[in-house]
Amino acid sequence: MTLKYITRFALAIVVMGMLLSSKCSKDPIPAVPDPCADITAFKADFVMLEEVGDTSFQVFDSAIINRFITFKAVGQYDSVKWEIGNSQNVFKKNSVSLYFNVLENRIPVKFTGYNAKGGNCFPATPSVQTVTKYLTIVPVTLASAIGKFQGYNIDNPADTFTVILQRSPYFLYLKNLPKGCNGYINPSEGSTQYNFGVEAAQGFNGFVSKEPTAWMCGKLEARGFLVNRDTLIVHYKNWPLIKDRTPDSWFEWATEPVSKTFKGVRIR
Repeated sequence: MTLKYITRFALAIVVMGMLLSSKCSKDPIPAVPDPCADITAFKADFVMLEEVGDTSFQVFDSAIINRFITFKAVGQYDSVKWEIGNSQNVFKKNSVSLYFNVLENRIPVKFTGYNAKGGNCFPATPSVQTVTKYLTIVPVTLASAIGKFQGYNIDNPADTFTVILQRSPYFLYLKNLPKGCNGYINPSEGSTQYNFGVEAAQGFNGFVSKEPTAWMCGKLEARGFLVNRDTLIVHYKNWPLIKDRTPDSWFEWATEPVSKTFKGVRIR
């Protein structure tokens, strides 16, 4: 090999080494952030809530008479508009509460949501969307939260029992919760035992115990609701009775409650 070719070969090796060294020493080019990565397509929606005492239950299509119903937007909006029933009033707040004291079938609830954000990311998604649902107001006697439910406390599924939600002319009574506690003493009537149960405030799909005292079985606080109108879930606390009433003393209950969840399926 001549000197001329050796020189050219050496020069080629040097140039290649410099290129490789230069390529390896450069930092990688940072990726361009995706402006749509954290943005989802706009979808208007709302829920209806039946107010019962200090809590609320979701309304799917029916609620009982003489209750406040709250209509609440779900999601983020630039602005909203509500048109409820035959009222000429238009509401423009994210949440609206109305009192219903008349029986009525299929009241239209029309919700319009406006949201221009994300238009560049989802050009095919309308920035103005309307959703309509229907609300029926029924008498309290037609509430779903009435009946017998066979089930168990979820911490002991093998021990089954029946919880009863029974309607009197004026009240809803919760019976056999905790298990075996069906009758309660009304102190105003001496020691006469009545099969009343625990009085509860009622909604169409749920209930809340009004007073945390069940005279014979200790204290009870409960909140129950229906799933698909056939499955009852009750979260409850029970302060067991540790000392019965005597002529000289009042009932005594445990200072710490036992917390349970009952799950049952409708049998009537």
